[in-house]
Amino acid sequence: ITERKKAEKALLLSEQQYRILVETAKEGIWKIENHITTYVNKAMADMLGYTQEEMVGRSIFDFMFEEDIPILQKRLQEKRAKGIDEVYEDRRKKKDGSELWAIVSAKAIIDEEGKYIGSFALYTDITERKKAEHRLAEYSKKLENVIEATNAGTWEWNVQTGETVFNEIWANMLGYTLQELSPVSLKTWEMLTHPDDLQKAYSLLQKHFSGELPLYECEIRMKHKSGKWIWILDKGKVITWTADGKPLMMYGTHINITRLKETETALQQSKLFIKNVLDTIPVRVFWKDKNLQFLGCNRPFAQDAGFNNPEELTGKTDYDMGWANEAELYRADDRYVIETGIPKLGYEEPQTTPDGNTIWLRTSKVPLKDENGAIIGVLGTYEDITEKKKAEQQIKESEERYRNLAESTQDLIALHDMDGIIQYVNQAVINISGYTQEEIIGNNILMFVPRKYRRSIYERHAKRLSGYFGIEQFETEFVNKFGTLIPVQVTSTPIVKDGKIISIMIVAHDLTQRKIAEELLIKNKERLDAAIAILQYDAKDAHELFEYMLEKALQLTGSKIGFILNYDANEKKFVFNAWSKEVMHECTMIEKPEEYYLDTAGIWAETVRQARPIIINNYKEDNPLKKGYPEGHVDIDRFLGIPVFRNKEIVATVGVANKETDYTEMDVLQLTLLMDAAWKSYERMQVTGALAESEEKFRTLADSSPMAIMMYQDDTFVYVNKAAEQISGYSFEEVGHLNFWFLVHPEDKEMLINKAQRRQQGGQGLDSYEFRIISKDGQVKWVYITSATVQYKGKPAGLVSVLDITDRKKAEEALFEEKEKLRITLQSIGDGVIATDTDGRVVIINETAQQLTGYSQVEATGKHLSEIFTIVHELSAKPLENPVDKVLSTGHVYELSNHTVLVAKDGTRRVIADSAAPIKDKAGNIVGVVLVFRDMTEKLQLIEQIQRAQKLESIGLLAGGIAHDFNNILEGVF
Repeated sequence: ITERKKAEKALLLSEQQYRILVETAKEGIWKIENHITTYVNKAMADMLGYTQEEMVGRSIFDFMFEEDIPILQKRLQEKRAKGIDEVYEDRRKKKDGSELWAIVSAKAIIDEEGKYIGSFALYTDITERKKAEHRLAEYSKKLENVIEATNAGTWEWNVQTGETVFNEIWANMLGYTLQELSPVSLKTWEMLTHPDDLQKAYSLLQKHFSGELPLYECEIRMKHKSGKWIWILDKGKVITWTADGKPLMMYGTHINITRLKETETALQQSKLFIKNVLDTIPVRVFWKDKNLQFLGCNRPFAQDAGFNNPEELTGKTDYDMGWANEAELYRADDRYVIETGIPKLGYEEPQTTPDGNTIWLRTSKVPLKDENGAIIGVLGTYEDITEKKKAEQQIKESEERYRNLAESTQDLIALHDMDGIIQYVNQAVINISGYTQEEIIGNNILMFVPRKYRRSIYERHAKRLSGYFGIEQFETEFVNKFGTLIPVQVTSTPIVKDGKIISIMIVAHDLTQRKIAEELLIKNKERLDAAIAILQYDAKDAHELFEYMLEKALQLTGSKIGFILNYDANEKKFVFNAWSKEVMHECTMIEKPEEYYLDTAGIWAETVRQARPIIINNYKEDNPLKKGYPEGHVDIDRFLGIPVFRNKEIVATVGVANKETDYTEMDVLQLTLLMDAAWKSYERMQVTGALAESEEKFRTLADSSPMAIMMYQDDTFVYVNKAAEQISGYSFEEVGHLNFWFLVHPEDKEMLINKAQRRQQGGQGLDSYEFRIISKDGQVKWVYITSATVQYKGKPAGLVSVLDITDRKKAEEALFEEKEKLRITLQSIGDGVIATDTDGRVVIINETAQQLTGYSQVEATGKHLSEIFTIVHELSAKPLENPVDKVLSTGHVYELSNHTVLVAKDGTRRVIADSAAPIKDKAGNIVGVVLVFRDMTEKLQLIEQIQRAQKLESIGLLAGGIAHDFNNILEGVF
């Protein structure tokens, strides 16, 4: 018994230790018998949010999700019942209904007879891991979706081994499949990349490898399967590096940015257009940054500032201009607009011009904002109102004249005292307000101010009462007797006497037209955007184009439903083109007609009957022109219809309906203009079908042309006319299968190949140039070619016209030789020779003349003769008449009088003999003057007067002779 007691005690101790171990374990422990929970430890109960007592005695299936029960039942039958232990992942249902994911280590419990009675399982909580795996899977899926949605090609590159991996989208972007490009390697990328872009790409890669750039990013051109070049944004980053710091694995993307590059080009063209507009309008425009330095201006502003080009003002300030004295005044206005964000519109200020005069300007300044609405500077405009200011000054000199002006102006003018009591109003106030003068005078100015603006008026008046003498301008609204609100721009001017404000002069300008213009400007932009979208829309057929046109019409007018119907004036029949999608959705008519006749059509057809737009803003009102709704027709509240004219005939009618607000004439105008532009897109689609016929007409015309005409594509002739056969000596049958370049002289071939390749790729407009060909009989011929790029069978081709200029080239060579002979002659004679044009400007000066005047050929050419040829009287030192001017005025040879002294550039004085003669063209018109002179200083000391006279005579003959030569040889100079 003692030994048994010891054993029982040891067993009890062991059981207690085991229970402590089980109860303190972090893993859950779960024991079931016949599917009933017989034991769970605290960790297991905590995992599921229960107490141990709540779980014991309950089926294990009570702690499972319905869809998981069959799986566990099968597992218990096929595994545990057969004594098979296993480890698997499974989930259980927590008390709060959420999931518990765990690694389950399950072991079967077998009784002494070898029968399965239950199982014992150890649970390890992996819920967070499962959530992380789920998030990772979702992220991977999202990443795949993003790559697919953005159509981005991806690449992986082992920089050390050169191995690359590209996805299918990368190949599709270039028009290929990966299979077509296999095996794909770095060499594949290099071969497809434009040669001009490879060096740039590798340079940026090296900067990224060296750490100079955090990312590799490069815009490159890659060759599409079709042969065209597309723009690719190539981006990537090294993710892993070798142990010695070299790049190992790099990952990146390719995105097609061809359309973006085309948009950038269009944007540049748009900017150029805006610049041309700014430089053409008479208003001066400028813009500055927040430091009040000029960022730019239009050309008229630059010229006012004394500069030739707007670029010269960039970075300068008002202190650098001719109006430096007013600089602080201008800058104060600039700072106010920038700091407050409030525009200053239509105010007047003085300006000092570059020549020192003072003019008056009407200036407007508004905040310059970036795309996020942040103020980055100020934009200003002004116009010269100097003459108006002078007129105003004259008006002030006469009160009567002022009153007449006030009474005749369309602006509202009122004068009130400091209590707001109206003392005077002009006729415009009476006309617009609807009150009589007696009803106005003596009442408060607030009678014209809507309640919502009175607080701001009180604040402005309080400012006046505190002594503010400045002129204020602001926009508000004027309310008349009938409650109509009229937008006005108010100029508030204090009337000061003895340093005190005694009354306020109010001038209000009706802004109704400007507001309408602003609305028109917005609508015009929307219409232009819609028109451009329609013109650029690539519709597969006319029906699709009409549906798109209608969609844009609905957007522009803010309508919900609409239609477009063609109209045949001969049959007086309408044919369905497009219904809006909303109509097709709401309309329940069983049979929707596609044709309508004018005689039976409803009120919407009045656009054709009356040949004008129709607006109905209460469609439910009775109207004798209505034919009634067909059953199932969409309800209409408001309707606008317009006819579409072509060549003064109605070809269609467009109707839109159910705008939230009333249709106006603005809607009529915008819809009419949009449809006019859109119809051109429709007509362009129709014209496309006539291209084949046009090509045939071209061939007939070209074959009958006396000028050689050729077309080549892929460096091979596809057409030559008879004249081309005559110049080359080859028939089309002989050259049709040959390469174009066999005709070109070897020395000109490279130049021609470059031009032709750019042309066939669509890279050039109209081009003209000269080169040599070798005809069939071996002759070298000069030809003048005019070429253009055309589309032939869907591909670019070169269309050229050729003119044989061989004879002209020979004549030019002969003329060049004659000119060279003349140049050598002029440089070799001992007399000075200067030739001028009809303005007296030097075009030729020989070596002797350069030595005598002291001016080189470069210095003299283009200058007026008087600037380099200064002559005075030897005895009186008085300037003598310019001989060229004398010849130009008389048309005769002119010889200088005796005692003529030439003063050289360095002041050296020489006595000269001089003769000037006119240069005449074949018609006898003077085209220039030649001046011949020689240094007579030393000879005059040895030769007698009679000899000098003989010399002068010979000079006159020489000048006349050279002038004759100039007429024959140097006509091209002038």
